Amino acid sequence: MKLSKRADTGGLYRRQNVEFSGLDFTDGAAEGTLRDSAGLSSVRWPVLSTRAGRGQYGAITLTAPCAIYAFDKLCVIDDGVFYYGGEEMGYVDMGEKQFAVVGKKLCIWPDKKYLNLADPENPVWGTLDARVTALPGSATFTDGTLTISCNPSLGEQGEKVANQASSNYKYYYRVYDSVTFDRTAGTWKTTEPKTTPVYVSGRDNAAEFVGKYSILDPEGYLQRRAVTTSASGVIENFNTAGYYAKITSWEMTNDTDTQQVFRLRYIVYDASQENETLTDLFSIGDGVTISGATEEDNNKVAVIRDLSEETITFDSNIFVEGIDEACVTVAREVPDLDFICEWNNRLWGVGDKTLYGSMQGRAENFNVFDGLSDDSYAVEVGTDMDFTAICRYSDSLLCWKENVLHKLLGTAPSDFCLYTYDIAGVQAGSDKSLQIINEVLYYKGQAGVYAYSGGRPQLISNAFGTRRYRAAVGGADGWRYYLSMRDTEDATHLFVYDTRRGLWLREDDTAAVQFAELDGAVYMLTEGGEILLPEGGGGERVPWYAELNPFTETVHNRKTYSKLLLRLTLDEGAYASVEVARDGGLWHKIWTGHRSGTVVVPVIPNRCDKFAVRLSGAGGCAVESMIRQFRTGGET
Repeated sequence: MKLSKRADTGGLYRRQNVEFSGLDFTDGAAEGTLRDSAGLSSVRWPVLSTRAGRGQYGAITLTAPCAIYAFDKLCVIDDGVFYYGGEEMGYVDMGEKQFAVVGKKLCIWPDKKYLNLADPENPVWGTLDARVTALPGSATFTDGTLTISCNPSLGEQGEKVANQASSNYKYYYRVYDSVTFDRTAGTWKTTEPKTTPVYVSGRDNAAEFVGKYSILDPEGYLQRRAVTTSASGVIENFNTAGYYAKITSWEMTNDTDTQQVFRLRYIVYDASQENETLTDLFSIGDGVTISGATEEDNNKVAVIRDLSEETITFDSNIFVEGIDEACVTVAREVPDLDFICEWNNRLWGVGDKTLYGSMQGRAENFNVFDGLSDDSYAVEVGTDMDFTAICRYSDSLLCWKENVLHKLLGTAPSDFCLYTYDIAGVQAGSDKSLQIINEVLYYKGQAGVYAYSGGRPQLISNAFGTRRYRAAVGGADGWRYYLSMRDTEDATHLFVYDTRRGLWLREDDTAAVQFAELDGAVYMLTEGGEILLPEGGGGERVPWYAELNPFTETVHNRKTYSKLLLRLTLDEGAYASVEVARDGGLWHKIWTGHRSGTVVVPVIPNRCDKFAVRLSGAGGCAVESMIRQFRTGGET
């Protein structure tokens, strides 16, 4: 902080602030530092200036947002719906979320859902874990193959429809290439729905529908409607009961000259029970757990070598052959993890005392141990206490506890090495504070905010003094570190740390839930249910204030202040005010103005030891310098 001092005749002094610094809550803080602030920015440092207005995300109308993330586009979870760039993709539970991208697959935790963008034009929504349980007696073990029906039907059914007046009636059927029942929304999604039900006119026409699907009504009848030839339209028959039929055969015969008979065979499924086929659920190379078998030796973890809709082939000679009368379950299990991240194209997570890593490039596989370089990985740590966070940093994986760091190095399971360090870790409940800016990891620990560069973390929040915070949520834009925290009174504060200059500022009392950075822009989800852009340039008329730490002028004698001189710039429509307080007393407003330039503010003479100044206003303002004019007096 630069000061200039000039003594005039008669004991008159002038001292000028030409550099305003950041927050400093400590005793004996330097002149020019702030005891409190709101609505300020360090962009024009050393000038004291207001922050930019905040923009607002408007791609969707928000109802109850709970999480955001950036993955080529902004991802938003609102009222249980996952949106990608404003487009609905799938459903998750409400609550806090963690995200990690492995390859082109965005993993969403703790729901264990994913969005696959391998084909950006056709994103795929799915579930990392998978499970199927066979009906009793439907699982058959032979050598290395398990035959199992993961799509238990309600039974094959037939229907005979007689048309006694074929000249007056036509039969229409609504069929689809595929149907999916959304269990969360309670609605159907269909592939290429036909705008008009198909009229079945003969044997050839009927045959083309074999293997197609039809939505059923709650009573289980194949959807159909008979209408007279003079009818103006066809009655729709959609439902949300969750039943559908796969047509296995369809023929039409003439029993008499005047009566046509339709004979249909179809299998009815209850889609609300997740009745996908094996090929829908699993992939070759998956590590799965087989359980529930009567023969204990058939319960094991094995890797799928081949796959069809109802058979899974594993390695040879691993099963005791036979038909099992029990309910056998095959599951691709994903562990319940407290915290997740991506490192070296694997999904990593910690839970209890164990660190887990997925297969390389396959975030859904945690149980493949073939002795290859892309195998899954798991190791138990020896320290007590719970994990508090996990993140990748440079060429290492960092697994944090409050006072311990477990660092994993290596490129494959054969050379992974885990090291343990007793250093200041991540505070419990502040796992969202971790942000990397210019190869420095910033995070909230128990004693304050730290910067980690690979060695011993450095405390960068000494300016906070004895004040303590918790529940930190962080964001970054490449050089500024945004940090929302709660104090011991549960009040919220949004701080910004300028990593270039080492300055802290407090923006306001906004409580952030999550941050996301996309194309250099920071998005902030607030507890109030808004998604804001802190530097979005919105039309906001920013309210601001800067309370400077009290001036003592490094003089032990009491002082009498006579005037303040300010050089400031105000935007059109903005204003600024000046308040003063002596020796910790009440604030008194002594000036309010709307014009730019050099302003002389008279101060009512009154002796004091400490002299405090608070500048405030609304709208764009920049304070370039401030001069204090005073006389020294006696010691009392």
